[in-house]
Amino acid sequence: MLDNLLHERDVKVRAFSLEDDLVLIVGRLIDIHPEPDEEAARVERKAVGALELGPVIHDMTLELEVSAKDFKIKAARARMQIVPHLECRDVEDSVQELVGLTVTSGFTMNVKERLGGAKSCAHLVSLVLTMAPVVVQVAKVERHVPIVKQMAYLTDTCYMWRENGPVITRLTENENERLATRPKPAGIAEG
Repeated sequence: MLDNLLHERDVKVRAFSLEDDLVLIVGRLIDIHPEPDEEAARVERKAVGALELGPVIHDMTLELEVSAKDFKIKAARARMQIVPHLECRDVEDSVQELVGLTVTSGFTMNVKERLGGAKSCAHLVSLVLTMAPVVVQVAKVERHVPIVKQMAYLTDTCYMWRENGPVITRLTENENERLATRPKPAGIAEG
């Protein structure tokens, strides 16, 4: 094992089922920044008004309540337990800008538009974007979202889910086949 660790980032994302087809997605980001020269680091932190920290410089948690049916964010809460500057916590409420967004194609752009730059914290933005795919994974596992609706949400969100790619093509063919072989309701004429 290397003994010259400069930085370590741990991100954990977990999902929990709630009532009313809601899912709670909980993300936690921890940055560990060991200082080889503690005294120099202390002087540098003091110069920029940073807090006296140990090796953990960020420990933040973000909770998103999301509809498993339409992937819409219903609630958002951030807690920044460890931050390098007290003022970092001023942006905890900025995650309210996520409420109403749908986790689908264009989500990344919408998040950056609402929380990017000086509007929030770059680490919170990174955490949100890491959490987003879990929403789709949970919906698939929970079977709340029919495959046709999943396709609509996932199309063009990545290389494998591109509009004319193999996954969408196969799913479309399977869905068309399923519809073609489905029994017709009584009284409906063929035509």
